[in-house]
Order: sequence, then C-alpha cells, then structure tokens
Amino acid sequence: MVRGVNQTENAPLVFVPADRIEFGLRYSIPNFLGFKNGYAEANVQLVDTQRNFDPSTDLVDPPPGYALLGAQVGVERRIAKQLLTIGIEGRNLTNAVYREYTSLRRYFADEPGIEVALRIGLRFGTRADSDSSEDEISARE
Repeated sequence: MVRGVNQTENAPLVFVPADRIEFGLRYSIPNFLGFKNGYAEANVQLVDTQRNFDPSTDLVDPPPGYALLGAQVGVERRIAKQLLTIGIEGRNLTNAVYREYTSLRRYFADEPGIEVALRIGLRFGTRADSDSSEDEISARE
C-alpha cells in the first residue's frame, strides 16, 4: 500500500497507485525433456479502486478495481558454456476490461487485453557448472 499526502494542502497526492495484492503458485520441474530448472506458474493480481484521491484535482473519478490472471512457463539448458533460457508469459488471460488509475490513458481508453510474451535468453561466457570452485575462478583472473 502506498499513501501520499500534500502536507501544505492536507490533501492526497495525485496519481498514487491503488492498493493491490498479487499471489501465485509455482511448480518446479527439475528435469524436463533434456531441459533443467523448468517451472509452471499461475498468478492473480487484485487491484482495488483508488479511494484516497482529491476530486478537485482529477478530471474523472478513479476507475473500478479489477483482477488479472497470469501464467508463465520456462526452462533452461546449457549449450557448451552458454545458458539458454526459454519462457512464455501471459498476462490478463481472461481479457478483463480495466483501466489503471496511474495511467493517463485511463481518461479515454482501456488497458490492453490479453498479452503474451516469448522470452529467449542466451548468457555468454558462463561457467559450465554453477558450483565451480573458487580456485577455478581465481585461475581465470
């Protein structure tokens, strides 16, 4: 929770985020089809209506609260000395129509619907094993 008060005017600050909570469940998969450190996760973000605002400084009342459902899956794999990570993430999977209080776009448009992102990362020059000894690290320097 974030609270802000203009002490000179004794009024709430403008564009302070509404109260929110996020919780999720993560299932780890140590080995999956040759990949390591796999996971599947689901989460829910609940956002309340902003009740701490000054009507004289805003054009419209704050938008109503909303709930967003998200999920993600991912894995890792070593390729020589590089670490390849692959993941897919989805946000607002129920395609909820909502407006974020801190967005200037809220005066005229809803936030985006379903969002899906594919993440691929390749870390160069990492050690072959994450538990390499200190002697090996010192020898490289």
